[in-house]
This record gives sequence, structure tokens and C-alpha cells, in this order.
Amino acid sequence: TMFRGNAQRNAVSRGSMPLLNARWRVHTVNNPSDEKLVRDRAQDYKNKDLAALPVMAPLAIDNVVLMRTPQRLLAVDFVSGKRIWETAIATARGRSELERVVDLDADPVLVEGVVYGAGFQSETAAVSEFTGVTLWKREISSYAGLDADWRQVYVTDAEDHVWALDANNGATLWQQKQLHARRLSAPAIVSFDTLVVGDLEGYLHWLATEDGRMLARNRVGSDAIRSKPVVVDGVVYVLSDSGRLAALRPVWPDAE
Repeated sequence: TMFRGNAQRNAVSRGSMPLLNARWRVHTVNNPSDEKLVRDRAQDYKNKDLAALPVMAPLAIDNVVLMRTPQRLLAVDFVSGKRIWETAIATARGRSELERVVDLDADPVLVEGVVYGAGFQSETAAVSEFTGVTLWKREISSYAGLDADWRQVYVTDAEDHVWALDANNGATLWQQKQLHARRLSAPAIVSFDTLVVGDLEGYLHWLATEDGRMLARNRVGSDAIRSKPVVVDGVVYVLSDSGRLAALRPVWPDAE
């Protein structure tokens, strides 16, 4: 159709984004200590003229949305937005404000009704998806994160040691210390018997899930790999700090 009958008044328009109405909103920061931590962090970024990029990714399972706050895990009803439960991974300790910072840097991992989480100057813990009850805790601090299956929980601690914990009770199965201070990423489970971590120099280190021994290592670039590798259909996808994306499919020699 022509605008007011004049073809010269017609034009092609890209239009605009659709108007999205939020179904519900939930404050992830609903605790005085969390609010103070967020304010202090925001002011610190402002003073340093740095951009604050949010990295807290929610995890949706059926009708429940799981998310982490600076110090807690939170479950929200997907339909109504009502808080179902909220639980603290650790209690802040120390004399100064800096010493008392408890920061959940790692996104939670859900396996068969159990949520696993970890944080810097915090603990590694298992929490019931349905009730928020803490099933077990270990004093293992992590800034990188973890991965888990029905058997074991694998976590990179603050000293860049890789741990394997029993998923049922948190008992230590093994600890790999050979990668100390290499600024490792979170471990990623590749297969039943293999997991992989990245490091600050662009290397991937392949470990045996049975005992943590080193199986192999290869370099995908010169930039650090701090993001947790993603495994889909046996292919390992790795994103470096420079934005380079690599895909690898591990091929192991046949056992004699």
C-alpha cells in the first residue's frame, strides 16, 4: 500500500525489536552482605574504569531455575518466579572485609537431583535440587569451577590442583598437583574415563578419571584458556581469552 497515495513517500523499514513483557523478576541479591559485596565490587570496577560483565548463567531444569548469587545458590519456580529455596555454600570468615569475601565464581552443575557448586574462599558443596538441603561440604576453594557425573565431582581448586570427589559423600578419591599455578580452567568430562582442563598458556591437559594421571597434552594456541571446555557428542570445544574457538575430537590409540 502507498502512504497517502504517493509512491514517493513509501520506504523500506527494518522495524524494531518486539516489546517483551517480563513474566516475573527475582532479585538474586536479597541479603545485606551480598548487597554490600556487589556495591563494593561495582565501585571497584568504576574506580578502575573497567566494564563489569555479568557471567552468572541460570540453569533451567523442568519447572525450576537454579542460579548463583555472590554467596548462595537460589532455586526459583519457572512459572511464578517464587523462591523455592536459598542456601549458602559457606560462611564468610576472617578479620578484614577482604578476608571475608565469599564469591561463587562457578556456575552450578546439576546431576540426578543434586546441585554441585563451588566458590573462591568458599567451599565445594552438594545441595538437594528439591529442598536446598546441603548434602555434604568440603573446604575446597575454587575460582575456576567444577564438573560432575553420577560417580564423581571434579573441581579445580584455588592452587590449580584438580580433585576428584565421591559424588555421594564428598570423600577425596584423588588429587592431581602437577599443574600447580598454571591458572587452570574448570575440568570438563569428556568420556567415562577422560576429563580435560585448559591453562594460561593455551594447553589442554587430558587426565584419567580413574586416578588423575596425565594422559596427554596439546596446545591449541598461545592465549589462556580460562573458560570451561564444552563437550558435545565427543567433540571438545575450547574458547581462548582472545576469542579463538577450537574443536577437538580426541582419538586414543587402541590398547594392546
